[in-house]
Amino acid sequence: MNTTNFLPCLFLALATSLIVSSCGNNNGILDPISFENEASGCANFIVYTQKDNYSLTITGQTDTLDLGTDLKTFSLPSEDLIVSINEFDRTIGNFYCDDVVGDEGEILNQHIATSGNVEISISQEDPQIGMIYQINVVLKDVEFEIDESTMLYEELEFNEVTVGWFPG
Repeated sequence: MNTTNFLPCLFLALATSLIVSSCGNNNGILDPISFENEASGCANFIVYTQKDNYSLTITGQTDTLDLGTDLKTFSLPSEDLIVSINEFDRTIGNFYCDDVVGDEGEILNQHIATSGNVEISISQEDPQIGMIYQINVVLKDVEFEIDESTMLYEELEFNEVTVGWFPG
């Protein structure tokens, strides 16, 4: 056996093995997108944060969810409370809280949370349509299924997000 050719071949085999194993999906667990704890909002209610071409949104109706100043916890998935990660084709712009046409991207993929809990309280009891108020939202152990893998947010908190106003 020629040892001169053996070492480069061994190195190549080890390097290829490391590259292939690092390209795996880490047992189906994806690293979460690092959304900041700052969010924006509008309507009754949309709370959202964004990073690059992705957004994390929490959408619901205060009256349907019977929200008030006391903290309430909701389990996901829920028909009345939608938590989603949206992938856009380009910069998100003012997609959520703007009525100007053409200044935002389009959603390519939407991933609805499959499990977890959402804690919500609002600053105003029984807000009326058009009344501006603040909302506090905490996501706990919220999971998303993305391309047959799981993305987990152990805790993500948004405080005093102004909602209740409508664009236009």
